[in-house]
Order: sequence, then C-alpha cells, then structure tokens
Amino acid sequence: MTTHTFCLAHFCEAHGPSTIMCTQAVAATAVRDSLLLPNANLQTCASCKLMLPDNAANMTTAAGSQSFLSQQYPTHPATFAGLKKVVMKSLSAETTTDSQPLMFGDAETGYSLVRIFRVRDPTARGAERKYALILNARGAAEQALMKLWDIVAESFNQLIEYFHDRALELEKVSADEHDGEIHNERFLRRSAVKPRSLVELMKDEKLFVKLHLWVCETLRDL
Repeated sequence: MTTHTFCLAHFCEAHGPSTIMCTQAVAATAVRDSLLLPNANLQTCASCKLMLPDNAANMTTAAGSQSFLSQQYPTHPATFAGLKKVVMKSLSAETTTDSQPLMFGDAETGYSLVRIFRVRDPTARGAERKYALILNARGAAEQALMKLWDIVAESFNQLIEYFHDRALELEKVSADEHDGEIHNERFLRRSAVKPRSLVELMKDEKLFVKLHLWVCETLRDL
C-alpha cells in the first residue's frame, strides 16, 4: 500500500535541515493518538517550528473513513526516519533553480518529488531563507510516482509562486515605509540575524492552516 506524505522543510540556521510540517492520510480513529513522536528531535526555534493558532499541535480534516493530519513530524516511526533522510538530502546536497521537481529515493525510504525554493528575508544570512516542498511515496514504485509528476509539480509551483509574490509585496511595503531611513540604521537592523517563521515572513498567522487545506486538496487528487 502506498503512503503519501507531504512535507515542508527548512534549512534552519540554528538546527540545520528541519521538518516544519508533515501532512498525511490516517484512519479517522487514529487521529487522537497521532501526536508528536516520543523519539522526535524537539529542538526547534521560530524558523523551523510549526506555528499554529492557539498553540495547537496539529490540524485534521475529515475525508470519509480517513482524515488528513498535519503536524511537525510524521506519525509512523519508519516514515519519520525515511523522511528525515529525504530532508537532509534535499536541503544539504540537492539544489536546483529549475521550475520542475527533483526526484530521488529508494525502496526503503520511498521515492520523493522535491522542489527547493527561497524566500527573501533581509534579517537572514544571505538575505534569504531556504525551504523544500516534498512529496514522499512509501510503498510505491518509481514509475507510479512519475505518473503524479504533473499534479505535484503544478501544486508546488502554485505554492512557491504565492510565497514569492507575498514576500515581494511585503518587501515593497517595507521599503516604502522606510524610504527616509538612514542607510546605516537599515544595515544594522538587517545584519542582526534572527530566527523567523514563515508565519512572520508572510505576516499571516493562519498561513499553516491555509497550507494544510491546500495540501489536503492535492492529496485527495493522488
């Protein structure tokens, strides 16, 4: 049986390649038990932590006999271990500026489609933050995942376009607001590297809620 897991990952300046959000289909009766894995690495900061309204640990959307669950880590230990390898490979070694996903994997960890993208942030090292969108398929042959290429690529492209457009919009507003600011003051403010969540970068407290709903629609189509 094929298990699809969506993941948003980030190269955190404090903790390295990190999982921010994972979404997968689970049996509706299993949702109440699907909290953070007891052996998960819980060292997080604002940059790599899943930040939900009211400090919620997860989100669920019912879909018949199953539910789509989003939380920081996958629910199954084998999926957690396999996805951790994919995140490390994606953000440490693999890089591309192409608009199409990368594909790699093996029978043990499953095959993954990956898109690397960057979001501009003047307070980050290099003035940008690096992320990855990942769809991991465990129990599927490479050819089976290839058949989903167009659906996944289109979904990834739309998400990345939103992040880029929103970041540019906010950057323009910030530039207009600080048009008269002394350059030295602006430089000092930007040089103070600090962890920042996508919620803060996009100025949207419900960003991960929207992402969860978006991913649910994509997973339904697979």
